Amino acid sequence: MEELAYDEWYAEVSAALPALFEPVRSGHVTPEVVVGLWRLLRIAPSGLRGKYEEVSEREILHEADSCIRPSALLAVPDPDTPDREACRIIGGLLRAAENQYLEAETGRSVDPEEWIVSAGGKSFFLIPAPRRSSKASPVDKAKDQRPFSRRGVTHMRVLRCDARGHQIFLKDHRELGRGLAEFSFSATTFSEVKFPEADGVRDGCFLVAGVEGPTETMVRQQLAEAGQNNSFAHVFPELTIDPAMRSVISDELLALSERTLPSPVIVVGGSFHDEVAGAFTNRGYVYSGSGKPLFEYRKIVVYSDPDKRHEDIQPGRSIPVMVTAIGLIAFPICKDLCHSHDTPFSELDVDFMLTPSCGDAKTIREHVGAAQRLHDRFSSRPFVAQQSYPPRDDDVIGYVLPATGGIRGLVEKDTFVQQHFSIRAVT
Repeated sequence: MEELAYDEWYAEVSAALPALFEPVRSGHVTPEVVVGLWRLLRIAPSGLRGKYEEVSEREILHEADSCIRPSALLAVPDPDTPDREACRIIGGLLRAAENQYLEAETGRSVDPEEWIVSAGGKSFFLIPAPRRSSKASPVDKAKDQRPFSRRGVTHMRVLRCDARGHQIFLKDHRELGRGLAEFSFSATTFSEVKFPEADGVRDGCFLVAGVEGPTETMVRQQLAEAGQNNSFAHVFPELTIDPAMRSVISDELLALSERTLPSPVIVVGGSFHDEVAGAFTNRGYVYSGSGKPLFEYRKIVVYSDPDKRHEDIQPGRSIPVMVTAIGLIAFPICKDLCHSHDTPFSELDVDFMLTPSCGDAKTIREHVGAAQRLHDRFSSRPFVAQQSYPPRDDDVIGYVLPATGGIRGLVEKDTFVQQHFSIRAVT
């Protein structure tokens, strides 16, 4: 979402804020009011919005209390208003609106279709899902001075219905993970893989026709081990799960369920180059703990190898976001996460990004950098299961990037794995 120039923003505030203030003062807040106030700060010039970090949560709450009094008057920010003061005024109104709306909605199970809200000519999701806290979150909430992107709303989430032109689809699975205070994600990496390429691909491109290395026995063992270790989500690497192995995943998860043996809550089934409607796509599936395919996800950012050959795939056009009891989850594939620019996932305010990947040490370094930026912006914690390819000349067979709020202290060697199964606590 693009920021406005200062003069444009003040004009927008002057036109929109009085109409948004009145429902807050009178106690008749609607979703459109919450999103409308959020949008005003989101489209503010970045320098002005940056002043939000100087306004403590104590000040925000004080302003929220003040603006709901019957005698409250609105001071509309104008060019003479200090930037910090503008953030305090609108931020306090937003907090009051959010709190009122939540009180009115308590106990109501809202259909996801009702989460879609229009504001400023754009469509947004207003999702009843608080941001998942991490070790980086402040303990004293009154002293909280996190940026607007992590604190604009505290018990809900506002997402654009599209990210850089890619439509977002919410997948409602709020029952998954309910009651979990602590949980882990797990991953598989294989000792060595080979990717036979397809013939007849156009010049300058490549397609993977098969994968050598992963076996049915190994995949079944990995799923059982993930269940035994109480993994919430188990992730396989990019391009390592072909259509035949997808059937193995479904079959094994169903077998574990029927035998009342533990299984992961969800499984992220890597990806493969699939032919769909006459074109190829790099896609994978998310499975339930009983083996049911829940939905697919497709790679958006195309990979090019050192010889500048490109994946001959049709980029994905939409992004599924899973709404669970542990938070919002997205499913980028490799470059979707680590590409340094022009990826819609950099705009996506979710709690976790479960990422199948395939590449070398440079790729995992790029994942670490992307994870740091996403955590700084949204408190998001990506988890990456990366197959090492081409194979290394040591005992490292892959890389696992944990979902951690301590991402700034992570270095490349912390992601090295020498065994097929890895599990990491979410911190």
